[in-house]
Amino acid sequence: MPFEKMPVLSVDGVMIPQSFTIARYLARQFGYAGKSPLEEAMVDALGDQVKDYFNEVYPYFVASHQQKPAEELARYLVDSGLTWIDLFVVDHLGTLCGFEPSTLDGHELLSNLRKKVLEVPEIEEWVAKRPVTQV
Repeated sequence: MPFEKMPVLSVDGVMIPQSFTIARYLARQFGYAGKSPLEEAMVDALGDQVKDYFNEVYPYFVASHQQKPAEELARYLVDSGLTWIDLFVVDHLGTLCGFEPSTLDGHELLSNLRKKVLEVPEIEEWVAKRPVTQV
């Protein structure tokens, strides 16, 4: 197995490693890579941006899965209180949970952050009356 790591896609006996390499290969095979070389480059850039994002947030998911003292489970991302980054993270977590409701299972810190932010009276009021949008 190449790189001794999953995932791997086998095509005509050739093992193709790495998730984004596999995604790009399949996109080219099925016509989803972009309609021109320039568009393909833009799609690849967006894919790389997503990969960079996942590399940045991964440590937070790992940290949230570890045992934490109770006082850490009831806080915002910075000690001074609610900030825009709490709102941004919670909004993103809501999107992820819309795709997969079990996203936060086992991630107590992130789950508690989401709950705490959504309990802010003004946010709770807005969420209750806002239009529901499909992701």
